Amino acid sequence: MAVAGGLVLVCALFHAWREPTTVLTAIGGQPPLAPLYAILAPVFRPAAGLAVVVLGFGLWLQLRGPRSVAAFLLLALVFSFAFRVSVHTVRDPSLPGRELARYPGEAVLYDVARIRSISGFLDGYAALQPDLSLHGRTKPPGYALLLHGATFVLGRELTALGMFFTLVASAIVVPAWLVGRHLGGPHVARDAALLSAVAPSAVLYGAVTLDATFAVLAGFALALALAEVATPNPARRAALGVTLSLAAMLSYSAALVGLLCGVVLLFRGDWPASRRARALAEVGVAFLLPLVVLAALTGFDPLQTFANARTLNRVAMTAILGRDVASFSVWSYAALGNALAFLAMLGAPIVAGLFALRGDRLPAPARGAAVAFVLTLAIACFGGLYLMETERTLLFLVAPAAALARLAPGFDARVAVGLCGLQAVICAGLLETIW
Repeated sequence: MAVAGGLVLVCALFHAWREPTTVLTAIGGQPPLAPLYAILAPVFRPAAGLAVVVLGFGLWLQLRGPRSVAAFLLLALVFSFAFRVSVHTVRDPSLPGRELARYPGEAVLYDVARIRSISGFLDGYAALQPDLSLHGRTKPPGYALLLHGATFVLGRELTALGMFFTLVASAIVVPAWLVGRHLGGPHVARDAALLSAVAPSAVLYGAVTLDATFAVLAGFALALALAEVATPNPARRAALGVTLSLAAMLSYSAALVGLLCGVVLLFRGDWPASRRARALAEVGVAFLLPLVVLAALTGFDPLQTFANARTLNRVAMTAILGRDVASFSVWSYAALGNALAFLAMLGAPIVAGLFALRGDRLPAPARGAAVAFVLTLAIACFGGLYLMETERTLLFLVAPAAALARLAPGFDARVAVGLCGLQAVICAGLLETIW
């Protein structure tokens, strides 16, 4: 409770520090509740009761769930999916999906119509970027291609697409379980999976946002890095590099995921420096090779598209905000807001667990993961990479946060799962977001 109160107080002080529109734009004509990109719009619907009942199933799964790993993960996936959908209906009686097309001209979904062929889209992507949607022009082509594939299979009905992406996002429980197992064994794995299913940011932004899809792939990358530390294997290093390459096609946040995994590998203390460098080099080659092959076959230029994305984002945000987004005033506001937004929606019990960690009591793999997590979070928040909204954009850090918090002395996972789930339900009823 002290951590929750402290977060509320610090967020309130931040909100009063400067005008919320210093970085964040208004929502429906109202200034957002900075550091969160949301407005206060209470809605009390009976569906909240259903969400609480589903949360009860998650608590049962934690206490009495099957011992079989496969059965547990299947039920955890069912719970994760059901909880996201039920929390979504607290505010919106319809199923997830409409959010994908809520803002015409801004969502990546509108870029799908420009895809005549995959190779042609990739070949001309750099030239096409300025004409893409507001969000699409600042991303690699992977999101648009993923939506293209989804619409080819499922059609253009938004509910079908929304439910599909909700199911994919709900699968975060699998990499979270793997990360937890490597950090602390089977009990930590089970709790980490369920914490990732109820973390408020993962629930509120895990219904339709493509950031939640990226978070699943990032979680598998981290699990591969931790598995490599435990049992070195050339095939695993190659798999890690390829996974990071796929992630780089979805989001430029893949650079931070690569940093997270790289630091984990560097902290293999019983390896000589030369061996660690060689392992990183092998991962790097496996990362670059698919991109080189893709460029050779289609003409896709990943470096140019990245440069375009940075320029287009800066120009667009400068025009929207009316101030230079590279200025110190914007950076100082956004940097602190980045950290507060991520922590506020991560879930108070998880944040409390993270602050209670003691490095000297952690096993070696967990120490490396903790250092990697803190370093990655610090660069993400203070490196000038994001302009707030990190409660959504940093979803890829939810799985390691949940697993590490579970290792804190005295951490009660049963209470944490319940409180995080209730925070998600309450926030859904109180806050209106654009996602």
